[in-house]
Order: sequence, then structure tokens, then C-alpha cells
Amino acid sequence: MKTILTASAGKLALDFVSLVSLAFLSEFCFAQAAITPGTGYVSVPTAHLEFDKPIMVTSLTQGSGIAGTISCTDTGSVLFLMDRSDPGTDANGHPLGHIELVSVTPKGELRQYAWSNLPNFRNVLAPTSYFAADGKVYALVHAEKIDANHPEQRQPSLPLVLVFGSNGDMERTIPVDPALDPITLGAYANGDLLLISEDTLNRRMRLTVMDSVGGAVRELRLFDNDAMGHNGAGAPSANGDVTYSPDLLAHFTEIHAFGDDLLLVPMNTWGMPIVEVNENGIVRAVRPALPQNAVVGWWIDSDGRTWKVRTGEVRGKPVKDASTGEVMGVAVTGSKEIVEINPNDGAVTRRIAIDPGGVLPACEHDGDYEFLTAQQKDGLLEMVRATAR
Repeated sequence: MKTILTASAGKLALDFVSLVSLAFLSEFCFAQAAITPGTGYVSVPTAHLEFDKPIMVTSLTQGSGIAGTISCTDTGSVLFLMDRSDPGTDANGHPLGHIELVSVTPKGELRQYAWSNLPNFRNVLAPTSYFAADGKVYALVHAEKIDANHPEQRQPSLPLVLVFGSNGDMERTIPVDPALDPITLGAYANGDLLLISEDTLNRRMRLTVMDSVGGAVRELRLFDNDAMGHNGAGAPSANGDVTYSPDLLAHFTEIHAFGDDLLLVPMNTWGMPIVEVNENGIVRAVRPALPQNAVVGWWIDSDGRTWKVRTGEVRGKPVKDASTGEVMGVAVTGSKEIVEINPNDGAVTRRIAIDPGGVLPACEHDGDYEFLTAQQKDGLLEMVRATAR
């Protein structure tokens, strides 16, 4: 899922764009919408946010904005793709493109992870997925390897994982089997990777554990019939059972850290479980007890013991394939609410109202929430912490 945040003229514009297949592009916009509560939901305590003074993000100019999903490091820094209005240079003086991978510390300091200048490669494409774990930042890119004997010859674009240290310097590159064609990556604390790709022949989501040098360790399967595949993609919704296309689920599923394990989170889908996996397989699968017609619209990385989610509501009827009836796309509006979910049973334990407009939830660290917002005067990006009370 690609998120575009543009900070200009003191307004925050949020557009959600998800590529679910070669033939379908679904757009999402987080507007303010009400969600009809389900059984027991209204009795959950509702907290409100008390915001601190915003902190200006340094080294940015007016017009720069977020152009990708948001995740967080274990130190509370916010990691995202930045569409810069004034592309500069990296530490070695190499020019940077408009799209940069950056993190913002809780103090508002900007750190760059230069992905575009790789030795022995050219035509490097912007990261399609990135992940922070154990002081490292991992980025999935595609690039053309230069043939030293025939440098003028064009080569196919290959997937690579770039590994950056906590200071932003690139430490190494990890080759990925081109046959995988990965979509999303996550990383375990020991440096092994989890890659999501499509198994087009068997019509299911493929999960590959890869070691820190690029060797395949094992394939993971989700249940006997693969809950994210062709036999198990049915899920209940307000409009009856829904069957999702495997390519939609592969592109909608995000990977997030939870302790030493990883979570597979199917975004913008009804009734699908959040699956916790270690390197050997499933730890547990839990369906969040959200209100009717509500979905996980925005995941908020957290170092706490509960899952944090900004909910969304499916807008209108899903787009379905005429021949198979599989859902190929959905449109979702966002709520003015964050919910905290018990990972053991999926129950909502707390609701948090997002009262002011124009704030984008980033992560929860040390008990406080971190948001990105824009200055009212000139639209420059700011970070602000808030406590739920």
C-alpha cells in the first residue's frame, strides 16, 4: 500500500493507493467517517489525546511530503519514503532523486538512507518495501546489474535487499532469487528475512524465509489450505461472505514486528485474521473484533503489548471479477478513531478519539503516540507526541 501525504498551504492531504493486480488500481482516501459499532464495542472505554508542542522536522523545505507507508524503528524514529521538493546529495556528494528513504527521530532530526547509488548496478528503482529491526533498516529495490564485460548491454531488473546501519550508511546488499519477485519484506531480529510474493501457478500468497546472505531457508504455509490463498480467502462481511483474489491479498498484506515475531496484516479486508509467524511457521491467528463493516485501515507500529490500529470502513460495494466473483478491489474511508486490540483474542480494549484533523498516526513508543502533521502557516512537516488519557 502506498500512502501519499502532501504538506502544502497548511493542509495535510492523505491518499491511499493500492496496486492489487496488473489490471486494477484502487484508490483510498482517509476522510472523516463514522463506523457503526458492533456488539460490545460501544462499551469499550474511549480515551482522548493530549498533544505536546509540535517539533519541526529539520532539513526539509516547503512542498516535501510523504510518499509511502509509515513504519517505526525500535528507538521510536518514524521511517517512510519522502518526496522532496529540493533533492540534494548524500554524504558522498552523489545526487539524490526526488524519492528518498528517510527516518525522523522523536527530536525531529532527519536521517537519509541513500538507495539510488549502488556499485555495479544502474537504473535503481525506489524501494517498494522497507522495514526496521534491531537497529537496521532494510529496503527492497529492483536494479539492473552491470555486466563488466559488456557494460553497454541492458540486463533484466533484479530484486535486492539493501541493509543500512542505524546511522544511515549502507552496510551491504542481499541478492534475492529473481523467481520470487517479492512484494513486501520483513526482518527478524537475527537478520533473516521474510518475503511476500505471489505463487501465480497455485494462486496463493508465497512466504519465503531467507537468511542474511540471500539463501532460502524455508517456505511457510498458512494453515493446511492456506488462509491467504485460493481455498481459504473467504471471509464474513456486512454484505455476506467475501472471497478475495490471491493477488489482492498478496499486495494488501503488510508485515509488522511484534516482539521477536512478525505479523501478517491484511489491510482493508473484512474478517481476515492477523497472523503471527516466527521462522518456523504460525504462532497464532486472530481476527480483530471490529465493528460491522470496519477494517484495519492503518497499522500503527508499537512497542507495547497490544495492537494499535486506525480503523476504516468499506465504502460502497467491492469490485469483483465477473467470472470468479473474487474481490479485486475495495474503497475505504478512515475513522476518527484509533483502537487498541488484545492480540490473544482480538477484543478491542480501548478506543482513542482523534479529535483534531490533519494529523497522521505514525507509531506508539514508550506509551505515547507519535503523529506527523503540517504547520498551518507554510505546510512544513512536524512531529508531535500525544498521550491518551
